[in-house]
Amino acid sequence: MSRYVEKVPGVNLTQTLAVVILNSHVHNGVTYLYNNAQGKPVQYAVALCPIIDHLESEAFRQVLTHEAIGHGLAKLGDEYGHADSGAAPDETRQELQELHNYGWMQNVDATADSAAVCWSRFIADSRFQPEAIGVYEGGYTYTSGIYRPTVESMMNSNESPFNAPSRKLIYDKIMLLGEGREASTLDEFAAFDAEHKPQQWDYSAATRGRQHVSRRPAPPVLRRLTRF
Repeated sequence: MSRYVEKVPGVNLTQTLAVVILNSHVHNGVTYLYNNAQGKPVQYAVALCPIIDHLESEAFRQVLTHEAIGHGLAKLGDEYGHADSGAAPDETRQELQELHNYGWMQNVDATADSAAVCWSRFIADSRFQPEAIGVYEGGYTYTSGIYRPTVESMMNSNESPFNAPSRKLIYDKIMLLGEGREASTLDEFAAFDAEHKPQQWDYSAATRGRQHVSRRPAPPVLRRLTRF
């Protein structure tokens, strides 16, 4: 895929998100993320998104948003756990912490400490109180040992908007790629978010939040491209 993308005149592969629309009805997308030859994550990603029903369907919109925007652009982690996955092993928890150093997967964490999770500033902030942001067990495809900010989200079932911590990560990535800016302050993001956030949504509804699931799109796959 990378050699095909490089055929685009003037393309910078390390800053590219390639979206591949699959002529398939399977409910299973996947995104490939990449390291360079030194093992450092780069922005390049390939999101494989099946049409599922048809190009105008809600199911296709959901998988495209989850894979291309969530994983491919913002480098978000999955906020669900497979029913048979059990507890995250120590090496996975360590891997997650290392990815945090590059700004990746910061919507999931290996600690249950509300003062130490990546999204700790959102928890007590009244501007985001309607989303019931907290520390909920289950994420990164594991049912225990990894934690997420809300019961439900786009990175969980695909059926609701991104939660506030994920929206900030998306905002910051766009500012970085578009304007070369570093991460925004919480006040800057909150002001922008107040004008553009999705309609009111109950991110804490137990009837919608499903921590243990038997079927979800595959987690993102991290690969190394030695040409970077």
